Amino acid sequence: MPLSGMPLLTHGTRALRRGEQLAQVLADVLQEYFEELSRFRNVADWLCYLRMLQRGAIAFRAEALNYHRRHPSGVTITSADRRHLNEIAAMHQIVEQTVIIREEKRRAARKWRKSVARQFGLTPIPSGDHHARL
Repeated sequence: MPLSGMPLLTHGTRALRRGEQLAQVLADVLQEYFEELSRFRNVADWLCYLRMLQRGAIAFRAEALNYHRRHPSGVTITSADRRHLNEIAAMHQIVEQTVIIREEKRRAARKWRKSVARQFGLTPIPSGDHHARL
């Protein structure tokens, strides 16, 4: 989860479960959280993973099981803007409201958001201002 640095689940293949289980959980999550997911352009996958995690145990395998490439017209590259940064902050807030997060992880998340803001050429979202506008 993207709370203390780069997202742990950076791509869908890292959220794999047994095929039939995954299909059912994903269908349920999409149906139940469609409106919430549709608010996000850049971090909807993170939110989907969080909602899937809430439905049961999964295993994590750090080994990359796919090849992910970024291209000049991709969403990640073309959306290095305030909205993207606001979505990251909003996702952090959702995670913080969903699970107990140690203060050291909260600090790491704030530090990471500041780093992303610099990378995007933006001023950071003020600490404590989790109510990012989408």
